[in-house]
Amino acid sequence: MAWVGKGHAGPSSLRNNSSRRHHCHAIQSEESNAKRRTKPSRGVLSVTEGIDLVRIVRRALLVSVLLVGSSAIAQSHNELGLLLGVESIPDHSTSSTSFPIGFSRSSSLQVTYARGLLTGDKAALLIEVPVVASPSHSVTSTARNTPVSLATLYATPGLRLLIAPDRALSPWISAGGGYGFFENSEKLASGVPNPDRFRSTGALQFGGGLDFKTPLHILFPIGFRAELRDFYTLDTPNFITTVRENHQHNVIASGGLVLRW
Repeated sequence: MAWVGKGHAGPSSLRNNSSRRHHCHAIQSEESNAKRRTKPSRGVLSVTEGIDLVRIVRRALLVSVLLVGSSAIAQSHNELGLLLGVESIPDHSTSSTSFPIGFSRSSSLQVTYARGLLTGDKAALLIEVPVVASPSHSVTSTARNTPVSLATLYATPGLRLLIAPDRALSPWISAGGGYGFFENSEKLASGVPNPDRFRSTGALQFGGGLDFKTPLHILFPIGFRAELRDFYTLDTPNFITTVRENHQHNVIASGGLVLRW
């Protein structure tokens, strides 16, 4: 005979309560596990962000290429220009007595190396290093303390923009900057030794020209070039006598062969 009191529970009631507690605990565990599964981990999120960043960079690069148009990194593209020309220098004048100082034209020898950076159907961009020497300017002046000859040298690395690089006739423009050098005669017009013959200075270069393609091919494809460059030096040669000008235009017209490989 089972005794059931007011404040006591029987065995079946205890089992039912225990079962309910286990059931509630299981439900709470399932909900907690579900929340943990649905909450993204920081590690997975960082990897996802990294993948998205790579995709963004790749798309940005693709857009950059499309903006450039048909341009791309040029294949092996080298040029060597061998040119002959003439250099012209404007006249100067002495600062005190305004005596004119004139320069004759001088022949010039030029070697220019260039390498393609970007190329496309409509244009190409090259880096170039023109080196030009003009050894035989005559200097004339009524001022006796001036040199009687002048030699010049310029080396001005820069960039060249070539239009229609695949056509037979391609115009271009160029700009750069570098080094200028002047050498005066050993003696002055008065016959006394020149105390200061050499001067180095900075130089800016601006120019343009035309490239002509030909069917000539001797080891390398051979073309022709005609060009005009202004080497603007930031100082003048040392004339011993002070001159009014402190800068100098040195204009060189040249033409010659271009080797490409």
